[in-house]
Amino acid sequence: MTHFNFVEPSVVVNKRRPDPILLEFAEALRARPGEWAEWPVKITSYSYARAICSRITNGGKLAPVLFREGFEGCCVKGVPYVRYVGEREL
Repeated sequence: MTHFNFVEPSVVVNKRRPDPILLEFAEALRARPGEWAEWPVKITSYSYARAICSRITNGGKLAPVLFREGFEGCCVKGVPYVRYVGEREL
């Protein structure tokens, strides 16, 4: 018989209710604009870490909801970092 490991996910998938950790992280970044901080949720895939950073920097629908506007991401050795740079002016 196959054994399945049941655990609670660290990121809530429900789009209507953001993960409290990411909500707190976004607020902390806004309080300290321009400063880089390590992504608070462990990401085990190098390619997914790079994708998260790219999506945050480019914004749009593929970025996490809380980080679609005013944030930049970069990936160093598979570890994503994010900073708040402010809202874009039109």
